[in-house]
Amino acid sequence: MSTWRRVAVALCAVTGALAVATGCGSGESSRDEALAALELSTEAANLQSEMGELVGDLGSDPSAGEKRAAQRRLASLDREAEQLIAAAEADSSYAVELRPLNGSGAVGVATLVESGGRVAIDGEFEGFAGDGPHPVAVHALPAGQGVAVCPPAGAAAGGDGRLSDSEAEDFYGRPVLRLGALDGTGAVVATRPAASSPPLTARALVLSGGRGRDGYVASLPVACGIPAVSPPRTEEGGALGGETAPAAEVALALGETRAAGVELAEVVRNPTARSAGGARRSASARLATANQRLHTATALAADQLAEEGEVSSDDRRAIERANETLDASQATVAGGFDRLDSDVDREEREGQRREAQRKAAQQAREEAEAAPTREPEPAPEEVAPAPAPEPAPEPAPEPEPSSPEGPSITHPG
Repeated sequence: MSTWRRVAVALCAVTGALAVATGCGSGESSRDEALAALELSTEAANLQSEMGELVGDLGSDPSAGEKRAAQRRLASLDREAEQLIAAAEADSSYAVELRPLNGSGAVGVATLVESGGRVAIDGEFEGFAGDGPHPVAVHALPAGQGVAVCPPAGAAAGGDGRLSDSEAEDFYGRPVLRLGALDGTGAVVATRPAASSPPLTARALVLSGGRGRDGYVASLPVACGIPAVSPPRTEEGGALGGETAPAAEVALALGETRAAGVELAEVVRNPTARSAGGARRSASARLATANQRLHTATALAADQLAEEGEVSSDDRRAIERANETLDASQATVAGGFDRLDSDVDREEREGQRREAQRKAAQQAREEAEAAPTREPEPAPEEVAPAPAPEPAPEPAPEPEPSSPEGPSITHPG
């Protein structure tokens, strides 16, 4: 089925439009709608499988080339998801609840609708300071730095406790889409050209303008909210229900998938960073939610086919293929995150071991340097052995005494 045809049949479910042009309401168009939803669900599951494979191949210490390749692949997958959303329904709706910043007391609710390359806002706010303009803008972090979040309490760095716009932008980024300012009643209604990726679920809606130490400051953030995907609504304002919008469920799943891709870009930058741990967990949870929505879409499409009469063998194969692809995708995503988590845990343990060794060596050096220095005792002097005593001289022999009478003369007898 062509992309145009998918969009057309999905619009039948979402808005009730194009009834004449596409035959919405007829049995054949309803059947086509269900088959289109099954095809979209299968393609969305394949896209999630590719994300799971990317995660599993990433490793805890990717090279610069591997990081660039992963970033390019994530950008490509994001574009594919965006195209599938366009094929699933003509517009995506987001609900935003804004909560106060800087003790402003400003609160509000808004609806953002992204359609045809434009974003429309319809919001109402109260509790804001009325002595100046109050700009409303969508903010986003730079590519690869994760999803925008509203600043937590205590995020202000100054001694006055005021959160400046630059401090707040560390959490939700700079404005990428300015939607105008509140009117005198605290409402804002506007339509602007849509900014490029990331998706609205990865951005923040911020209301600015409040009292600073020196008076009114137009750039002071006073309220913040994160857009959340909301189910498509009928012209009467009610949420489209279950069996009438299988393609809308696919679109909601793809919205979660795109937001998961933004968080994975943060993981790619440095998988072992502390911020990457939270991004991994959030991305994993988003993909699990997306998979559940795709299962719901498949079940709704199957019910829709059954309501149209006998389900053909081709229809059953389409249903089985969608469910099998979803199950395989779920396993691939879970396996990919398990491999990355295991690799990161191993790297963290190795890092802890190396750090423990370093500290032990440092401590040994410090202890050696702190020990008192002892001068070495002098070696004992060597005493020369006493010379052996010389032997006493032998006494000269005494001469035999001579006779006093002179020599004896022997007389013959």
